[in-house]
Amino acid sequence: MTRQRPVFGCEVSLIAALVLLMVLSHVAAAYSEDDIEWNYAGAETMHKNDTHELGSYLIKIVDFAASSGLVFLNVSCGNRSIDVILCNGTKCNELDELVYDDEIKIRVTEVSGDPQLWIDEADKPHAEIEFYERRIPELTVSISSYKEEYPPYMPDIPVKVEIRNRGDTEIEDVEVVIDTGGLLLLDRDFNTRIEDGQVRATFENITDGDKESIRLRFVVPHLPDLRPFTITANVTGNDIKDVRYADSVPYTVLVLPECGLEIEKSVESPVNVSEPANVEISIANNGITDIDSITLSDTLPDGSPFEPSIEPLWKFSLESGKEIRYSYGIRCKMPDEYELSPAIANFSFKGRDHSFSSNSPALTVEGSFVRLSKTVDPVIVEAGSSARVILTAENTGNMPAKVRIEDKLPDNVNFVKGGMIIDTVIAANET
Repeated sequence: MTRQRPVFGCEVSLIAALVLLMVLSHVAAAYSEDDIEWNYAGAETMHKNDTHELGSYLIKIVDFAASSGLVFLNVSCGNRSIDVILCNGTKCNELDELVYDDEIKIRVTEVSGDPQLWIDEADKPHAEIEFYERRIPELTVSISSYKEEYPPYMPDIPVKVEIRNRGDTEIEDVEVVIDTGGLLLLDRDFNTRIEDGQVRATFENITDGDKESIRLRFVVPHLPDLRPFTITANVTGNDIKDVRYADSVPYTVLVLPECGLEIEKSVESPVNVSEPANVEISIANNGITDIDSITLSDTLPDGSPFEPSIEPLWKFSLESGKEIRYSYGIRCKMPDEYELSPAIANFSFKGRDHSFSSNSPALTVEGSFVRLSKTVDPVIVEAGSSARVILTAENTGNMPAKVRIEDKLPDNVNFVKGGMIIDTVIAANET
């Protein structure tokens, strides 16, 4: 999504109060100051030389005439600035607020402090100031559809384009331009028109928080291969100051080929290491034409400890809209977590080779797996000497193992001490 939010300039348009009571002429506009709506942006207690940022504007307190209730301010934006005298409205005839650029408003609610005590800073003059920002619209556009993928037997591709004003004031002269991305239009709303191969619509205004919708229906094309189509909606509109807002969003739908297969692979899980796991493969023809000479094959992960009950290879034909299932068993002697390889179906249609793959299901094999090792130290001994024999049993499985470890000595070797028979339980992943 590409959304453009305007960057407001810093020119003076309507000014409520000017330094030394100078009056500047107002910039001609198609709206009046009373048409502008404001959002409260906070308040602050400000002393001399304090500054406050309001958007791209900087407000600075220059000086006070506290006994008269006057505050001298400088308002700047970029390389432009203006000096202003404002008053709290109780001790002077100056205005208590400034509207600058028709973008911000500053209001003085209180000016206090004693200038006689200012030098000793016993009571610094200060001003209570409220800040306001002009309400602006926020134009957004979105595209939605019933599905992300459309097989060729679907009657149409329904699409809804929704234009929203997420701002807090009205937006006017909203223009919508929709590029169909190569899809053939089947039907459209009465409030739309076709220009230069694009769908267009105009809305006089959209109030804040409101929306407008455009509904379209496209033809589902019959294609030899999978193909994406990207629909793009662009929307523009103006606010009360003729500031332009824009948004753009692409939306991609996939059209499946006229000959297509959908393959789903599942496996019985978890399974005990001593039992076979059943693998099932379902294959459906979701195209609009029959398919002959399909070869469906399944493979086991390279280097895996699996043993299939049969060779997972089948050849068959499948009518449009029909489904067929195959199953076989696999046995695994090593407990672990496995991800099975996808099943693959291959066929040719109108001189093109096609290949479709299934998902890769997970398989959990439960059980114990004991590895036994034996070491002798030292390896070479003199007659009549002794050697230490160590038997190590490691359970690399995921379940406890109840084991009996028994060792036998060769002829002419006598047992000295220790144990030659051990009955124990080894926990999973322990030695």
